[in-house]
Amino acid sequence: MIKLFQIQSDGIDAEIPFVISTFPDKTSQVWKVGLDSKIPQSTAFKILWLFEREDELLHIVQLGQLLKTETSQGVSLYAPYLPYARQDKEISNHSTWALKMLADVLGLAQFTQVSCFDQHSEKYFNSVKPFDFHKKVLNHDIVCFPDKGALQRYSHLRTTPHVYFEKVRNQLTGQIESLSLNLNSQDLVGKSVVIVDDLCDGGGTFIQGIEYLQKHKPQYVDLCVSHGLFSKGREVLLEKGFRKILTTNSLLNNQYDYPVW
Repeated sequence: MIKLFQIQSDGIDAEIPFVISTFPDKTSQVWKVGLDSKIPQSTAFKILWLFEREDELLHIVQLGQLLKTETSQGVSLYAPYLPYARQDKEISNHSTWALKMLADVLGLAQFTQVSCFDQHSEKYFNSVKPFDFHKKVLNHDIVCFPDKGALQRYSHLRTTPHVYFEKVRNQLTGQIESLSLNLNSQDLVGKSVVIVDDLCDGGGTFIQGIEYLQKHKPQYVDLCVSHGLFSKGREVLLEKGFRKILTTNSLLNNQYDYPVW
């Protein structure tokens, strides 16, 4: 889903309608943007991209290019969930460095800023930190980081007693080859524990994680992720023992969770 807003001086963004037409040869075009002829050149615009399909990328670039002729203040893009964010490493000639491709394509629209929420890495785009989200939903005795990457990324949570997993992942297959829990001198017995990460897809990593944690007899374990794909459903995770799943509305299927747009 793509939404367009005119940024107004009173701080209230006004949504602007537009049309995406598909032609007989299956190509498409963004047009009929509902701009008032009286809108001054000093007006700034913001595009909100609520990712559903990758073909939306073409429409965003078309819209950005169209709008840059209408304003001297530029056009910004906010994509709370940034597709390809985890494909941020050049691994081999069998893998696509898709995040770089995304940056190159969005560069065609010459956006003044491209930002997202809690991006997996700090490459290319502005990432809004999840400080407020974590402050609102986390009140657990122990924070558990699923790997050293999360331990580094969420340094603001390291003041809370914490543990972390050390894992080895096959970068070509995505499979976890080994997993061990570093207790960091913490006793989990009877404690409330929360696993914190940026993304949950099918949940395999977290299912393995809770199985390790349950051996240490915590009171309960929650899962907190900034982006919930939940491709196998939330029920799979709850059935494995998670008490609660905490996430944001960065993806449309989680529209009633913590708001980041």
